[in-house]
Amino acid sequence: MDELAAPTTEILRKKNRPTAIFAATDAMALKVYGAAAAAGLKIPDDLSLIGYADFPFSADLVPPLTTVRQDPYLMGRNAARILLDRILERSGSDAAKHVHLAPELIIRSSTARAPE
Repeated sequence: MDELAAPTTEILRKKNRPTAIFAATDAMALKVYGAAAAAGLKIPDDLSLIGYADFPFSADLVPPLTTVRQDPYLMGRNAARILLDRILERSGSDAAKHVHLAPELIIRSSTARAPE
C-alpha cells in the first residue's frame, strides 16, 4: 500500500468515517478506490467519491468516477494569450489578470445519496 492509500484506509476504517471524499485529482481518487476496498467499503454504497480533471481512465473505473472536468486546452490558450499580451505590452496594465473558466460536473456512478 502506498503513502496515500494507507492513511486513507486508516481513516475509512474508523467508526466515524466520512461518507464521501472529494479528491484533488482523478489519480488521487483512484487511490481511494483501493483504500475503500482495503477498508471493506463499496463505492458508492458505503462511500461516495468525486475526482477532478476527468482523466481518460475515470470513465473506465468500476464504478465509473464522478468528476469535475476542466478544459486544459482552454486553460493553456488563455495563459498563452495573457503571456503574449504582457510580452507585447498589449495588456495595458501589470495588474494580475483573473480569468474564470467554468468547470463541468460529470456525474457517473461513484456517488450516491448520503446515508440517513
